[in-house]
Amino acid sequence: KEVIETTISIGDYSSAYVVGTDEENGYVYIAIEPDGMGGYILFSGDMWVSRIDISDWSYMQMFSSGYMTDISIEHQKMVVRDSVSSTLMISIIDLETWEKNSYSIDSQYGQAGNAYLSPDGTKVAYAVAVGDPSDEYGAVYLIDMEENTHVEYAPHARGVYKVSGWADNNTINYTLR
Repeated sequence: KEVIETTISIGDYSSAYVVGTDEENGYVYIAIEPDGMGGYILFSGDMWVSRIDISDWSYMQMFSSGYMTDISIEHQKMVVRDSVSSTLMISIIDLETWEKNSYSIDSQYGQAGNAYLSPDGTKVAYAVAVGDPSDEYGAVYLIDMEENTHVEYAPHARGVYKVSGWADNNTINYTLR
């Protein structure tokens, strides 16, 4: 197998790395983490994603607003936290058709993140928070794409939830601190 090395300038950002490779279609997905956002931000790890076509080294930014939180080449899906008209959303983008399904986040929450696809690619779990450092509340939500449901999974509680993935297709790994 031939190894090809290339350099892509990312500008003044904290880091860039490969988040997925799609050998069947000849794509490499790279994440670029923004730098210097500042403020009270609970859910780090958000990033912009670009897709590189290794046949000609052309690349494109995957979406114009919001930040990717998870990507599954196996299931051809990407999860994005974005906003539409100042409404926070969790969106799932199909990497083959570019179809985007968005789910509104309850307006009581000012922050959202840690969104992860289930191992079978049919569900998304994510954490939310009010965004008040002196009196923080949050919850964990579950989107089931097959059932077309969007429900609270772990109840609204004092503290900050962090979703870290899935134990299996029905059990979300999360903590409350």
